[in-house]
Amino acid sequence: MQAPSFAQKLMNNKLLTGSALLFVSTTIVNLGNYLFNLILGRYLGPVAFADLSLIVTLMLVITLVTATLQTVVAKFAAVFATDDRQGELRGLWQWTSRWAWAIGLALAAGMIFGAPALQRFFHTVSFWPFVLLGVGIPIYFAQGVDRGILQGQLRFSGLAVSYQAEMWV
Repeated sequence: MQAPSFAQKLMNNKLLTGSALLFVSTTIVNLGNYLFNLILGRYLGPVAFADLSLIVTLMLVITLVTATLQTVVAKFAAVFATDDRQGELRGLWQWTSRWAWAIGLALAAGMIFGAPALQRFFHTVSFWPFVLLGVGIPIYFAQGVDRGILQGQLRFSGLAVSYQAEMWV
């Protein structure tokens, strides 16, 4: 019986192959975001593109919170998955999901009801982009929990699909 080659060992390493898949997926997402900015910058004109850039920037600020949530959930999910503690993993998902939805809904209400004030403060053409961003906040918070669970379990293909779906939507 022949020992597996170095290349075979690398291909069987779930962390390495999953990380490579996630790297490729993230590169595609970044390229898509770049093309999105190029096309819409040309199509929308300066005023509308400035409004869009403001909303994207606010979403990136929210991403800071969801990325932190994802990292914390991934840490505990990794511990529970490694020790095969599926009940605790399920409990982690339920508890953090409940809190993510609750906090996300509270922030969404603030964003939606505060949309006219945000429009005046930022001097945008309409308050509707703030409303739309507000509607997405709870979903984005819950997505951070789900991504953390996937990441902690080394399920990088599902995580990559999640990032791709976010870009295409």
